[in-house]
Amino acid sequence: MPIKRRCTCGATTSASTSMRPMWRPRRNPPWCSSRQRRAELQQYGSSPQERSPPRPPRRAVAGDTARHVVPAVSTVPGRLAHTAAVCRPPMKIFVLHARHLDVAAWQIQYALGRRPDLTPYGYHHAADEHHQLVHSRRSGPAWLRLLVDGLSRALTGLDFFHVLCNLPRILRERPDIIWTHTEYEWMPWLQLSRWLRLRRIPVIAQSVWLADRWPTLNERQRQRVTSLAADAAACTFLSPLNAAWARSVNLNPKVCWVPFGISTESFQPIPNSTEPPPAAPTNEADAPAIRVLSVGSDRHRDWATLGQALGGNSRFELRVASDQALVDLKAQGATVAKVDLAMLRQWYAWADVVAVSLAPNWHASGLTTVLEACAMGKPVVVTDTGGLRDCLGAGALTLVPPNDAAALRDAVLHLHQHPDAAALQVGVARARVAHQQLTSRGYARRHLALSKQLLDPLRVHADTRPASTTLGHTAHTDF
Repeated sequence: MPIKRRCTCGATTSASTSMRPMWRPRRNPPWCSSRQRRAELQQYGSSPQERSPPRPPRRAVAGDTARHVVPAVSTVPGRLAHTAAVCRPPMKIFVLHARHLDVAAWQIQYALGRRPDLTPYGYHHAADEHHQLVHSRRSGPAWLRLLVDGLSRALTGLDFFHVLCNLPRILRERPDIIWTHTEYEWMPWLQLSRWLRLRRIPVIAQSVWLADRWPTLNERQRQRVTSLAADAAACTFLSPLNAAWARSVNLNPKVCWVPFGISTESFQPIPNSTEPPPAAPTNEADAPAIRVLSVGSDRHRDWATLGQALGGNSRFELRVASDQALVDLKAQGATVAKVDLAMLRQWYAWADVVAVSLAPNWHASGLTTVLEACAMGKPVVVTDTGGLRDCLGAGALTLVPPNDAAALRDAVLHLHQHPDAAALQVGVARARVAHQQLTSRGYARRHLALSKQLLDPLRVHADTRPASTTLGHTAHTDF
């Protein structure tokens, strides 16, 4: 039975109940034959293809962080163009810390003034409204960790307990990228991802001691390391020597040197006392002892050379801040103690010269102590090894050859006897730290810039832009 239908233009038409429109026009039904309907069809088109709505803006890509306003111009003639704001999702980063580090406990220590930064190595500086950081948690009790890691190391040569403890957290958070600080984190994770066939998550595989350990590995172990490193999105290093070594062994097509940094806010120079300086001594015997400080517990500290150069000598007063016992240095008259952050700052303020004696290495051992001393305004004498020369450049440090006690002692005496030269060296070092952003904030932001490059699908891998436009002033990439 025909039914009466009224069009929006006011015309009345008849249509069968079996008629169903295949598509719905913008204003009037298809059975309307009024003059206004014909005018609309002539203006807007007579088919869905001709009247297709505007295409939606480009979909958000993982890793995009900025707010983009994409113009979406209407395809219908006579309509005003409009814009649609597209908010790209934030980048979620999972930081896989070392197995003994827990961010919650670290932040409590920071609130008590016992840690220099809010999180280990200042990774929290990468978090903002566009970037979300998720930190790993400490892995279980020590006895269980030692048991499981002992078994896994005997079977596979890797420590899996820490990665297994954080695996549910990683799968639940579904990060866009994973940051690791040493090879002890990224190697187990990449191996576990292979075995379990997990979703491929880009990994920034940072290594610290890998180049130093390489000569001790057999051929099978080297092949495993190279194979796992090939699965990483990029391999990063804290020293240019490590980066050069990685290129020589073809560790990964993407190799990057990311300079380390410290929290300079926690190591500010302490104002000098307002008391007048003591009168100059009339002879060398009456001169006060030169106050020398050495800090560190790294495996490549050369305490024997330091003791030969400065120990058992009345001209030097030596203090050593270390977690190690160092019985030999104590026997030579040095003060050895494990100090907290407040005491460490006082010892830096007490010292005339900071001496860092190192064994030959590839991973910029002693860089943390060097940066802390520079931030505190103290001249530094350091062994020329590990790429420290490239980290701060000429004029910022007094460099001595490895295993040379006489050169170390003469360098300390020279800085003490020439205060103008020492002050010039301190000024150059502090300017380099500020200009090259050798801070924990700069270190985290360099990681963030690298992550953006790796996650951006539009980026050309043969990037010819200078390093200063990509990863900061001192970061260098090879991809």
